[in-house]
Amino acid sequence: MKNYWLTLHKDTFLWVKGDEGCVFNTLNQKSLRFSNIEVIDQITSELLKIGNLYRTVLSESQLEDVVVKKWLDSLVSMESAIITPVDDNHRCTASMMPELKIQNTLNYYKFCHEKRVDDCIMTNLHKLIIHVNASKYGNKNFSDQTIYPIKEPNEHIDIESLQALLLSSGYPNFLSEISLVGCLWEYPDCSSLFSFLKGIKIPITVYCTEKDYLNNLKEAEKVAKDVMSFFVLVSDYSSLEKNTILPFSKGGNIFVKFIVTSENDCEIAEALIEKHDLPGSSILPVYTGQNLLFFENYVYTTQEDIDSISLSKREIFAHQALNTHFFGTLTIFPDGSVYSDTTQDSIGTINESLYAMVYREMIEGNTWLRTREYSPCNACIYQYLCPSPTIYEKVIGRANLCHIKKPVNLL
Repeated sequence: MKNYWLTLHKDTFLWVKGDEGCVFNTLNQKSLRFSNIEVIDQITSELLKIGNLYRTVLSESQLEDVVVKKWLDSLVSMESAIITPVDDNHRCTASMMPELKIQNTLNYYKFCHEKRVDDCIMTNLHKLIIHVNASKYGNKNFSDQTIYPIKEPNEHIDIESLQALLLSSGYPNFLSEISLVGCLWEYPDCSSLFSFLKGIKIPITVYCTEKDYLNNLKEAEKVAKDVMSFFVLVSDYSSLEKNTILPFSKGGNIFVKFIVTSENDCEIAEALIEKHDLPGSSILPVYTGQNLLFFENYVYTTQEDIDSISLSKREIFAHQALNTHFFGTLTIFPDGSVYSDTTQDSIGTINESLYAMVYREMIEGNTWLRTREYSPCNACIYQYLCPSPTIYEKVIGRANLCHIKKPVNLL
């Protein structure tokens, strides 16, 4: 009786959770969901043993099993596995199970911090969102869920403290972007701030409400010329629907983000995008406390979403190690408070160093490294195919927003 080697491709992930299994090929984005029972359970158990090099021996009787044969044919057809005879004429093919390898661990950061030696912890900070001032059209609920101006407090950020913060850990070449939020032309130190930011050569983006933009058109367009991207945040559609031409539909570096809270908002936003030909525009759902059904219909993850997912090996590793929505971003408000997640307590103030707050978040925080390691996600075969937890879970009060696994309420 002949035996055969079954070897999985090194770019293929195999996950099993109880009697369910999933195979995902990161090269061609093909996936297979299967019942991990009986003989197949025995095979997957052997494949997942590190020492077996992502392979196992199959007997001829196993290959003749109808269920096993159908499963193996699916793996081979999606280019996730090869089957070769065990004999002298065929070379045994080995593979390496895709495993996450983290170069710098939290213990390493602690060691460097305690020894006061130079380390690379600041490379984890990529973006600063700076609310330079409030706007009379601001909305705290919106700003908790996306980049949006606040309404209170009615103050502006201290420019000297901000400059000191940005240089507190040396030249901030670790930053890939600085986002300025508010009604900038009403900020008394606007010119000085732009002059300083141009000096440190960090790309700048700006966010403001559509009313602040329309009410201060000349000032807004002047600011837009000095930044990489300018985002107009639309939440009130009543005036825009009447306009035949929108001043921010000229293209260039000005983009529109539509805040939507209902299906009707989505329809209006889509109509405006088509009518005014707004390239680079996007639609951002916001939870109000009364629109859960809208989120269940338009935001919750479905099986169709999973089936259409296209992820690289690196992106799946990222889902295993960190939160791709929050990681590397700090938000600063006009009062000087700094957050990694605006729905949680502040992690510091503008009067501290960036290093102190990055270290605190990496070691003590629960935002940048928050993954799907909790129930019910940790019992789901799609645990690392799904996007990282978002702010929506927090504001809705559910551990997951999903139609595949029953949503669990947060305690």
